[in-house]
Amino acid sequence: MKSNLFRNIYVVAILAAMLGIAACQNENPFEPGDNDIDYSMVLLSPDAMVGEVSEANLTTDFTLQNVYDKMLTPPFGGNGKGPNGEMPPKPEPNKGQFRIGVLLRMLELDSAQREQVKIFAQELEDCIKEYRQMLREAQRAIIEDANAQRRQIMEQLKAGEITREQAIQALKQLREETRTAMETNEVIVTALEGLKDCHDAFLENLKSILTTEQLDIWNKYFGIKE
Repeated sequence: MKSNLFRNIYVVAILAAMLGIAACQNENPFEPGDNDIDYSMVLLSPDAMVGEVSEANLTTDFTLQNVYDKMLTPPFGGNGKGPNGEMPPKPEPNKGQFRIGVLLRMLELDSAQREQVKIFAQELEDCIKEYRQMLREAQRAIIEDANAQRRQIMEQLKAGEITREQAIQALKQLREETRTAMETNEVIVTALEGLKDCHDAFLENLKSILTTEQLDIWNKYFGIKE
């Protein structure tokens, strides 16, 4: 009799422990596991991929700075800088420059939704490849032309045709012309429009799998009033 009693108590204890573990797991069922969503990831706007033209001087060429090749990136470090040490663009949630992972955690996605998010992320990467190549090739051509003009200025300086001050002023003007070329080049404009389409499609895909309750969170996050 005592044996049966102790056995029953043991079974109840085991069941209680199992239920307790399950309850603890259900309290936070959306924590990322191995190869799951990175809830710290950042979604950058297409503008962040364009980069900036550096200051050329008497000793260095023009280069592109703050260049991103992905829209979904690792989080910025605690020092406020980007994954490559550069300063990140100012966060603007309504333009897509924000911690998308934080929003995904707030949405409490189920396992099926998380799998869809990973698919959408890969589709985003596939989408931007062609436009990214277009962008970089057009930018490379503009930078090469600017550096060719810089070398001409330096040759004039060495030949005594212009003064040091005139050379510095010429380089400043050349930088402004190069920046304008980056902004108005037809190929770059087309590539940027394509990148924006990829960016917007990613967000629309995410939005399409949300429940009514999740959509309420989404809309509040973006400041969308119904």
